[in-house]
Amino acid sequence: MSEERKSQELAPNPSNKERTAVFVFGVILVFVFLGLIIFVPDPTPFQYTVFRIVLSLAAAGVATFIPGLINVEIRKIIRAGGAIAVFVIVYFYAPAGMPTGSKPYRLFITVLNQEGLPVSNAKITTDTAEQIRKLDNAWELVVRDRKAGDTVNIYAAFGFTQGKESVVLGGDKEYRISITLKKRTDGIISGRVTDQRGHPLSGVFVSVLGHEPDGIRTDDQGHFKLKTHAAPGEEVRVTAESDNLSWSGYIPAGGSVEIRLNERNE
Repeated sequence: MSEERKSQELAPNPSNKERTAVFVFGVILVFVFLGLIIFVPDPTPFQYTVFRIVLSLAAAGVATFIPGLINVEIRKIIRAGGAIAVFVIVYFYAPAGMPTGSKPYRLFITVLNQEGLPVSNAKITTDTAEQIRKLDNAWELVVRDRKAGDTVNIYAAFGFTQGKESVVLGGDKEYRISITLKKRTDGIISGRVTDQRGHPLSGVFVSVLGHEPDGIRTDDQGHFKLKTHAAPGEEVRVTAESDNLSWSGYIPAGGSVEIRLNERNE
């Protein structure tokens, strides 16, 4: 006699009341599952796992009233029969994974200047591969390549100002984000200071007007790298002085320049 037949003979035969109770339990779970689908159309990965368990239990409960025998074996690791076999089939094979057509995340972005007024022509970028759609006074970002728990970084720039906001995606599918722009101060000027014959000058003091305490002196080759406290592209007034030589002029922050000193006019 085979082991399967022995196990079937030794297994207890449930009464009609027990089978009815299991069937009713399965039907109730089916209705619960239908309610979950209606009220939670876009489940998180954890919710989806719970839904799979509920659906599998419901199918197993209903299967108790279906005549016939069923046995299932998965890679010689799981062996089951009857209602348990139905549970295994539904859980492992029916819902293979998160639905690929789930509702995407929608991010609505507004940009404000330092006075709190909306900026309609800012440049918006993100760290996702998704495209951004311009609305009247806002932007819409539809995110399909991220899941719950992921972070989306959004950057805004206008003129010499910039801003950034980060959003951690969760159960909600729509987010409204406001980015306040702040003046950029990361512009740096680098270059070399020479005399009128092109010879490098060391020890020349180079500074930006209004930020003289942050000035620096050139090295042995006349090179310098100076913080401007301005945005890249913004013009600042730079002064270079050494003994009886000097120079002063406007230079765009973020660039490189060669300065030739002139004799001071006493």
